[in-house]
Amino acid sequence: MRFRRCAALFGSVLLAVAMIGCGRDSSDADGARGGSGAVDAWLLRARALDAAVWGVPLVSTDAMRQAFFRDLHARYNDVAYLSRPANWKFQTLTPNASTHYVLSFYNLKDGPVVVEVPPQQGAGLLGSIMNAWDEPVEDVGPDGADRGAGGRYVLIPPGYTGQVPDGLIPERFTTVNGYLL
Repeated sequence: MRFRRCAALFGSVLLAVAMIGCGRDSSDADGARGGSGAVDAWLLRARALDAAVWGVPLVSTDAMRQAFFRDLHARYNDVAYLSRPANWKFQTLTPNASTHYVLSFYNLKDGPVVVEVPPQQGAGLLGSIMNAWDEPVEDVGPDGADRGAGGRYVLIPPGYTGQVPDGLIPERFTTVNGYLL
């Protein structure tokens, strides 16, 4: 339900921004001749499109986080092993139908969080540590800093100036929320 409200609010804001451009007087001679009125309308449409495109990753991450809390009754830093391959109910952006996922959401507002990744065995453990904008901060597994040997990552919040203990792989974040997949 909360996701629907967020999606409705996001859509309403986009509609309101788009409607501002529709409120122009059609007798605006400048706009009819391609003057500043046309430039204003073009700029308004471009900014509305930018808001929609740039907002999608954040809204998508929030939708996954809400499903994690609601459907799995999980909290920040809980780790969920999804023992079945993805289906239409699976709440991630681009699920692979043959992969079993491990998912965790973190919040760094109270300080750094340490994540321990086990060494790769058998089929392997591949994944990414993502920020709230759905940007990969670091990969884990053979392509990550641990090179598949396992490791302890410390997720460092924005503005943190404290010490980082030796032996941890430091990852600095620009957001306080994110997830591991």
